[in-house]
Amino acid sequence: MTTETFQVRDGARVVTFDGVKLGEISSRRPTSPRWTDMILYRTATDKYVLSKIGRTTVLHQPGCPSVYSRLKRFVDEHPGVEPDEAEWELHTCIPDEYDLNEILVEQTRYWAVIADHARDVIQNLYRNQDGVKFLPRMAVNLLEDAALRDKDLADAFYVEKVT
Repeated sequence: MTTETFQVRDGARVVTFDGVKLGEISSRRPTSPRWTDMILYRTATDKYVLSKIGRTTVLHQPGCPSVYSRLKRFVDEHPGVEPDEAEWELHTCIPDEYDLNEILVEQTRYWAVIADHARDVIQNLYRNQDGVKFLPRMAVNLLEDAALRDKDLADAFYVEKVT
């Protein structure tokens, strides 16, 4: 595989590295306005970088009780764009008639995990629900895809020692 230079975001930070893309996956579905994209890389120095991006197309009215953080105005984030209902989800807080200059847009969220070893990447993908540790299907699919291109990742993923 040919090494390239990549940039991924971790919040407002930018992580830059040379490496290869091992795999990527998205949970995007036509029926859901929110989804996650994940991309797994191996750097030229044999570290792993996992990029997770939480995406959304949901719009809100100011003062919406479902909003827990500060949102930016749609017109500032997407100048000259009209929110087409096929592309954007109007939350129930938005009335039939609204002022486009007031509409707020949920923000894309970025995370990056940098790991020294394949097993550390895998551990980061585990979730815990009611005391039960599990790998979500999306993470399994990403790891299966990436394991085709990386022997260390395949070894760590397909054989796990439980202590």
